[in-house]
Amino acid sequence: MANGLQAPTGNGLGIGTLSFSGSGFIDAPLVSITGGGGYGDPTGRDASAVVRDVRFGFISVSAAASVYGVALRDGNEDVAATNALRARLRGQRVTLRTILIDGEERAGARLTLRIAPSAAQRLSVGDGDLVEVAREDGPALLGWAQIGADVPDDACAFAISTASMLGLVQDAAITLRRIHPQRRPT
Repeated sequence: MANGLQAPTGNGLGIGTLSFSGSGFIDAPLVSITGGGGYGDPTGRDASAVVRDVRFGFISVSAAASVYGVALRDGNEDVAATNALRARLRGQRVTLRTILIDGEERAGARLTLRIAPSAAQRLSVGDGDLVEVAREDGPALLGWAQIGADVPDDACAFAISTASMLGLVQDAAITLRRIHPQRRPT
């Protein structure tokens, strides 16, 4: 690069080398992330942008399918398969009503979303799996599922403080989706 910062190299452990033109090399901490929280429904994202992100190595082919519902064949979008996959992913979501509770729903520093065993089964999640409150009008909220037999089948229990951040009121409809079967560290 003629002027400015060159692409970093790293060892995958958060230490890498940055090169500035005219300045030589320096060791610096690097942060590698897999993507942002984003706004709105990931299955509504322009499929060509998802394909581009796969080509650039920002996301994997697997993430393109499981998160964004974009099916690729030979590096290009398979439109019919994408439409079917997106319909299937949307069908796996569960709409529940909110129950607002006093106090915090947290396990350590992690936000928990309490749901009934039947809702967990419909989402295909277990206790400690990562779930998302999918929103059309703003950023999603991520939390860890906490299965509670005391939660009604049609509800998700939120701390009042969490609900207020999202503008939710008692009995508001929310949509949950499973992120992936990653369990909360114990």
